[in-house]
Amino acid sequence: PRYRPPPPIVAPPPAPLTPSQDAALLPDSPAASPAPAALIPAPTPALAPAPGSDHLSDPAAPSDTPLPPAAMPGPAPYAGLEEIVTRPPTALTVYRARHNPRVLILDFPSFGAQALAMNRMAALIEKKGLPRDRVMSDGELRRAITDAGKDYDTFYGGHDYSGAALARFYTLAEAGGITVAEGEVLEILLKHRVLRVASKGFVAGDPAQAVISIASAGAGQERGIEFRRNVLRHEFSHGEFFTHAFYRAQCDRFWRELMSEAERKAFRRYLSKLDYDTDDEFLVINEMQAYLGYTLAPRLFGAHSLDMAEADFQALRERFRARVAALADF
Repeated sequence: PRYRPPPPIVAPPPAPLTPSQDAALLPDSPAASPAPAALIPAPTPALAPAPGSDHLSDPAAPSDTPLPPAAMPGPAPYAGLEEIVTRPPTALTVYRARHNPRVLILDFPSFGAQALAMNRMAALIEKKGLPRDRVMSDGELRRAITDAGKDYDTFYGGHDYSGAALARFYTLAEAGGITVAEGEVLEILLKHRVLRVASKGFVAGDPAQAVISIASAGAGQERGIEFRRNVLRHEFSHGEFFTHAFYRAQCDRFWRELMSEAERKAFRRYLSKLDYDTDDEFLVINEMQAYLGYTLAPRLFGAHSLDMAEADFQALRERFRARVAALADF
């Protein structure tokens, strides 16, 4: 029998952006967390679509943007940064990045809704001190977040993952059960061929895609819009890193050859404070380029973040922009 998608999540209305949420790219202000997520059965291999069965051309795609290969459908509307950040959603909304159709954007109506769908992915893929060989239960992760003095809803301001990382998450998550919110995301990933069902679990689709997410931080509030703008610019850069091998290679070279050991240590210290797994060099380089190249609001990232003199920080940022070609402008 075909897998039936879970019922839609009725998310709570977006909460107003608080000063503490606005103070960092990954907010962690205390707040009440939703109840532990319900579990649904994982889909079976029968869910895999027949080749080409759901490919749709998108009339909204701009004429000067090449459509992705036939293996990648385009039913989600194409949108740019300003179009997305100025339209806080009331339900989970899906876009393709206008500048790069291989980047799929999930826009959640609240931090709480985003947390329910994405927190266990973050724990498996990026967070230090948490298991890499299994997916933590929802209750186990909530306890770990509380013990660390963090808040479940604002565990992350935005998320970014490659198709391969998401395939690994959903394959491992089958053992303990996929939550309703994670199941809703899985339906989207299968529909848009970010993932496909394999004989055992899931694998990344072809061509490779990236998935990023943001959340509404308070509809109609300019501060909320500005926060979304900064987060989405940061997440867009991760989409470039995952989907453009040339850009990724340049970032790798910049990190290994064009930064000093002191500068690399400063970045590792900063990312460790944010609880990233700094033993993962790929992750560290990805975050370096996102913060250094695209996180421009001083309150979110600056010389103070790396314990550098302002002149040294600006010189590092200018060096990155000068030596990493094809830097996208969102």
